[in-house]
This record gives sequence, structure tokens and C-alpha cells, in this order.
Amino acid sequence: LNLSILFSLLKFKKTKNYPKILGIFAAFWAILHFLNYFIFDRNAQILRLFDDISHRLLEASGFIAFLIIFLMLLSSFKIFKKLSKIRKLGYLCLVLASYHYFLTPKIPMFWEWSALIIALFYFIVRYTKTLKKLKSNNLTFIKT
Repeated sequence: LNLSILFSLLKFKKTKNYPKILGIFAAFWAILHFLNYFIFDRNAQILRLFDDISHRLLEASGFIAFLIIFLMLLSSFKIFKKLSKIRKLGYLCLVLASYHYFLTPKIPMFWEWSALIIALFYFIVRYTKTLKKLKSNNLTFIKT
């Protein structure tokens, strides 16, 4: 997910197809991770799953990131083109997934901190660019 967002953030011409391929790969691993957690840790009981999601931040951040990446996976196919707006939440998904990774150990070390800091950096860079575009569009709209 991190590489996919890096390629789309920097807009390399030669790596145009990489974000989609890496995103599908990340979604595949997220589905496997969720199924592993749901089947082996929660014994495939939906009530236990939702109880954990509602009471624990680790599970809540992972589940929200899973929902976003699953919807992004669906939106990459032509059948679900109406979901294409969900792709704008890719950076939020990265922050939530990094936060999920950050919360896994009892004492976060270098790798957990670095994943969270890089995700927050990407998030800030992307949305400051978006806000600048919105402000410039609003100013040109007001002037005309």
C-alpha cells in the first residue's frame, strides 16, 4: 500500500500501472489478514468481532482500513465504477493501516514509528496539494 501510494503521489510516468497492481496485492493480503483474525482469533463469530471492533482501537483501526481497501479493490473493476470516488480515501487508509501496525506491539519501536510517520507525511503532502487546488479553483471561480 505504501509503494502504491508513493508511485501515485510522485506521478512517475513509467510506473503508471504499478499503483493498481500493488493495490490489488495489498487488498489480497488485507483480506487474508482479516480472514485469519476472524476465523482463528474470533472463532468466526460476528458478535465477538463487532464487540472487539467497538471496544479496541487496534481492531477498529484495522477494520476501517480493511473496509476502505476492500471498497478500493472493488472500485478498480469496471463493474463497480460508481465507487471510484472511494479512491480518494487511499491516504487515509494508509494512515489507519499504519496506526493499526503501530498499535500491535506493547512498546512501538523504530519500524512502527517510521511506518506511522511516513504515512502521516504522505497524508499531509497529498491533502495540502488538494487544499491548494481547491483554494485556487475557488478563487478563479469567484473572480470570473
